[in-house]
Amino acid sequence: MFNPPAPSCSTHKIATDRETPFLIRSVGANDELALRSMLRHTSEEDIRLRCFGIVQDFSEVMAKRFVSFDTGREVALAALSKTNPNEIFGVAHIIRSPKNRNTADFDILVRPDVQGHSLAYELMREMLQLARRSGVRYLEGYVLYENVTMLQIASELGFETRDAAYGVVHVRMALDQV
Repeated sequence: MFNPPAPSCSTHKIATDRETPFLIRSVGANDELALRSMLRHTSEEDIRLRCFGIVQDFSEVMAKRFVSFDTGREVALAALSKTNPNEIFGVAHIIRSPKNRNTADFDILVRPDVQGHSLAYELMREMLQLARRSGVRYLEGYVLYENVTMLQIASELGFETRDAAYGVVHVRMALDQV
């Protein structure tokens, strides 16, 4: 079970390559509008890399999904602007497997205007810490082969990679070995 602190209770700062640091906290039910705004800033190419295709009404569908997930199996972290804490720049999401509670899948999305400033890397580190604290033993995800940035981040953080199928790479980390 994921037990992240309530969004209003646990906000902490992370440093990136930008001058202004970001705040990280759990996504809450009141974040739907901010998530819609963030997701509207996302390019079609980023959506394709994240979802392996284009999703109709992506900002509406995903914003609802991030604020109405099963808190026993899932958690989402948001990266917020320190100067405007209602503006979300990135989201990391962890979903425990219903078949194996020791394993969880992850996904992550960062707005294009802040890519290249280590925000995705820092969100991944936060996500790994939360997964460890929650008793997850294996964290895994699927990344398109052409998503070189995500594959590089996964490699730098210690994920093992192996080819899946159809241009997809399976990344996996044993959390108790790190």
